Amino acid sequence: MERKFQPDAKWSCRSCGDCCRGFSFGPVEPHIVENLKKEKIEDHWPPAKEGWYSQNPQTDGYFFQHRDGHCVFLQENNLCAIHAHFGSEAKPWFCREYPFHVVEDAQGVSITVREDCGGFHKSFEDGESIVEQLDSILKIQRVVPLQRFDPERLLILPGLAVSAMNWLQVEPVLMERIKGNPRESVSSIRSALFQMAGRQGPPSSDKDYRACYEACTERLQMQLQHLDISPLMKEMQVKVQRLLQKPVRGADPTIQGEAYFCNILKNRLLSKSFARLGGLPMGLGFFLFERELMYSLVEEGTADKIGPVMSSWRRAIMIRPIWKTIRRLEPIFLDLFMYA
Repeated sequence: MERKFQPDAKWSCRSCGDCCRGFSFGPVEPHIVENLKKEKIEDHWPPAKEGWYSQNPQTDGYFFQHRDGHCVFLQENNLCAIHAHFGSEAKPWFCREYPFHVVEDAQGVSITVREDCGGFHKSFEDGESIVEQLDSILKIQRVVPLQRFDPERLLILPGLAVSAMNWLQVEPVLMERIKGNPRESVSSIRSALFQMAGRQGPPSSDKDYRACYEACTERLQMQLQHLDISPLMKEMQVKVQRLLQKPVRGADPTIQGEAYFCNILKNRLLSKSFARLGGLPMGLGFFLFERELMYSLVEEGTADKIGPVMSSWRRAIMIRPIWKTIRRLEPIFLDLFMYA
């Protein structure tokens, strides 16, 4: 089985506890729950005495409960109470796998690090090599199957879709186009795709590109105001709205900041996450929108300033109602891609 990953990719846990906040903590393996019952986890971790798991009435799947927006087992030191008392193997599969994201395709598996991890930006320069962690990642027994990348057709340009197998042939060519400036990298990817298709692509337009970004920000702000969202997820909605409404400072990109975004862009291609937005053009347009947004929110365009905001943003937009709202802006993301 072929393993695909960024050869220079790195990650190390920074014990920030962000992975224990805001997520849905399940499904948990039944044997994990049974073992914690057997060990009387509430005797070791008093907050569990008020209840620590629930069952989905439709699937009977187990889920750990939240406490003030975080997992019931999150300690004050941002470490896991289960891990502290019983070791890593006593934790659910998704806790042991996070922040790695594994996608299966016809060639093998792609392994990337999730950008919503609070340590993602800290690790991409000085973390532990992913190569050294691959075996342990792939040995984890999961409750749900690996995500499978096997679309019947994948949109790569307006009016042009290819099979999953054809995409896998194109993917390494496009990865080579990611260098230096992320926006120029997307423009280079667009040019390569139009050349492959034997078509003339549109020229870049900074004026139209900026207009698309501003329109996207305005539309997203407006649509988020009308969301019907559960109290548990309200915090995420408010967080996204605040980020969109903060005054633009316009930090200048730095070499390190741009390397950080190039790392993310490679992640998006390898993980095929762009497919969640209807295709490659919209997915890359959304990436450009996020890059512009992040630079507008910080005073210095460095990875250590951008990273915490980016990881917080990514965790917030994963909430289904917010993500569905973002999906409605696909036409604008397509324009951002075309004008980059």
